Amino acid sequence: MHQSTQWIDPGDLACGPNTVEPETVYLDPGRCDSDEEPAPTTVEEALEVVLRSNLAAHVASQGSFSAHAYLYTPSVGACSPQNAEYLIVLTRVE
Repeated sequence: MHQSTQWIDPGDLACGPNTVEPETVYLDPGRCDSDEEPAPTTVEEALEVVLRSNLAAHVASQGSFSAHAYLYTPSVGACSPQNAEYLIVLTRVE
């Protein structure tokens, strides 16, 4: 398994017009609905942004990979769309 020896500067993360294709995709079926606040970006939209990133392009250049998208709701009790985020995990397929 390859592990990076240093963190990449977050300012170097960029998105382009092309997407890479994961071998498998998992989309969290979780939802965060509220009548009072706008709904968060859809999981498909969040995944598309990540798959256009130079980080995803680098992972794809190393071989097959999978993409897992999870809804992260840092709240107690009812989900608050204002705080909801998607966590996208790219994993190489061996």
